[in-house]
Amino acid sequence: MLELTNLDVFYGGIHAIRAVNLRVNEGEFVALIGANGAGKTTLLRTISGLKRPGRGSLRFNGAELSTLPPEKIVALGISHCPEGRHVWNHMTVRENLMLGAYARRGSRSLPKDLKRIYAIFPKLEERQRQTAGTLSGGEQQMLAVGRALMGAPKLLLLDEPSLGLAPVVVQELARVFSRINLEGTSILLVEQNATMALRLASRTYVLETGSVVKEGTSADLVSDPSIRDAYLGGQSLRTGAAR
Repeated sequence: MLELTNLDVFYGGIHAIRAVNLRVNEGEFVALIGANGAGKTTLLRTISGLKRPGRGSLRFNGAELSTLPPEKIVALGISHCPEGRHVWNHMTVRENLMLGAYARRGSRSLPKDLKRIYAIFPKLEERQRQTAGTLSGGEQQMLAVGRALMGAPKLLLLDEPSLGLAPVVVQELARVFSRINLEGTSILLVEQNATMALRLASRTYVLETGSVVKEGTSADLVSDPSIRDAYLGGQSLRTGAAR
């Protein structure tokens, strides 16, 4: 579905992404882990068209994305849930969700899609008339995910969805992400919470200073002592626990 080949991204003279090769197959749940500053967010921003690559190929279902504007990429079926949520605080929950479907405005399925989001996140239905700025951090993250899903994506990009949230909220989001994937949406998850990422994803890439240094099944990476020491505090981990 998604294939990055020898992708390079620059910020001025800074080589932020270096010859990255990455793929997400249809229906897959793939994670990208790495330390803060490794280039994970830059990679997602490049996929969604917010940042242009310097070199390499970036293809989605056969279409080259590197020259397309973000709205065209959304229309192809990629939704990006950004780090920091970035909800519109002065607008209601429902208005935020409907703006997520802007590229599909006029679609007859929007009422059904909105009902699905409320089924996934009942708190959003309870608070649909509240302004987004009055929600808790966890509720705002639910809103950001719901807004991305209103674009009816084939591929959902999630950037640090657990950042700053209470463990009970993180567990709830993990269950939601598994559900979304099992219902057919492919997911590329960027996370500093390696424990969460490795439990959810079937395959994982490790990014360090802009380069992919390891890749494989999550089960294989969990068994790698260097991954356990660097990202799991030396502890063993059973994958698939959140599914």
